Amino acid sequence: MAFLTPGVRVPGVGRVCVGVVVLALLLVLGGCSDGPAAEPTIRAVAIDGGTEVLLAVRGVNVQARPGDTIAITNANQGMEGRAAAEASTEGTVTHALVVAGTNGPPPVFVAGAGGAIPNPPVWGSCRGGDPDGAVGECPILPIDGPSAWDGTDYWSTGAMLPGETREVPLSDDITTGTHRLVCALHPELTVDVVVTDDPTEDPAAGEAPLPDAPDSVVPAEPTAGEVLVAPGSDTTRLNAFWPATVTVAAGEAVTWTSTARAPHDVVLGFDEPPELVHSTPADALPDAPDGPWDGTTQIRSGYLQATDDGPAGATFRVTFAEPGTYEYVCRFHPSMRGTVVVS
Repeated sequence: MAFLTPGVRVPGVGRVCVGVVVLALLLVLGGCSDGPAAEPTIRAVAIDGGTEVLLAVRGVNVQARPGDTIAITNANQGMEGRAAAEASTEGTVTHALVVAGTNGPPPVFVAGAGGAIPNPPVWGSCRGGDPDGAVGECPILPIDGPSAWDGTDYWSTGAMLPGETREVPLSDDITTGTHRLVCALHPELTVDVVVTDDPTEDPAAGEAPLPDAPDSVVPAEPTAGEVLVAPGSDTTRLNAFWPATVTVAAGEAVTWTSTARAPHDVVLGFDEPPELVHSTPADALPDAPDGPWDGTTQIRSGYLQATDDGPAGATFRVTFAEPGTYEYVCRFHPSMRGTVVVS
C-alpha cells in the first residue's frame, strides 16, 4: 500500500513518509470531509385537519434537503358520520397543490363545449409545460417534464381526497430557501417547503404531524333573502350554506353569494341529488328562467366562485312564484344542503 512505502529525504526536514505527504495533499485539496452525504428522505406533511363541514385552510410548512421527497397528505376527515369507504367516494373535500406562478394558481376551470370542465393540470398530476395554455387537456401529453421539482417549473399534485397522499420529489439542484405550493381550490391553504442543507426538523417517512384543527366560524347574519355560500375566515372555511334555511314570501327572490374560491353550485327542483361525476360541461353555466320560477323544473346556478375563474360568476338569484318548501344542494359538496321556505 502507498501509505506503507518507505519515506523520502526532504532537505532541511529529514525523512518523511510518502503516505503522510499524500494524505496531507488530499486534505489540502479536498478539505475535511463531514462524512457521506445524507440519504434522500421522505418529508411528510399533512394539510387540513378539518371535516366535510369545517375546513382548516391555514398554511403549513416542512423542511427538506435538496433531493428529498415531500409527501403531502390530505388529512381532512371527509364526510362526518359516514364509513370511510363512503367518504372516499362521496366526500369531496378536495385539495390540489400547485406551483404558484407569477400570476397565481392556474384557473380551476377551462372552456369546454357549451360550458366548462375542470382544468386537468389542476385536477390531474402534471409537471412541466405551461398551465395557462391548457384548453381541456394537460399541457404536454404524454407528460414530458422534469422528474423532480426544481422550485420553478410547473407542478401539480392533482386532486387529493381525504386520506390521500401525493409525493413531490425535489431536484438535487433546487435552491435553498422557501418554495410555496398553493391549493388551486383554496388559496389560503399553502405548503411552504423550506429547503435547507441542515434541517432542524426531521420527520420520518409516513409520520406527518397532525395539522391544526379548524377554528369555529360564526358568519355575520346576511340580509333578508340572502344566502352566503361557504363563508369563512383566512384560516377556516364553513363548507355550508348560511343560513341553512331562508324564508321569503311568494314573488320575492333569494340571492346566493359565493364567498370562496372553491367551486360550488346551487341545484333546485331535483328528484335525486345531482352527482359531480355525472356532470357535463353545460352544468357549469346557469340554467334558470328569467322570470319567477314555479318549482316544477330543475334549475341550477352553474359553477359559482368568488373570483373571475367561476364560469357562472359569484351570485345566483331566483324569484319564487309559488308557496312551498324547496330543498337545494351543491353538487360539489353533497353535505352542503339548504332549504327555501316560501310563504
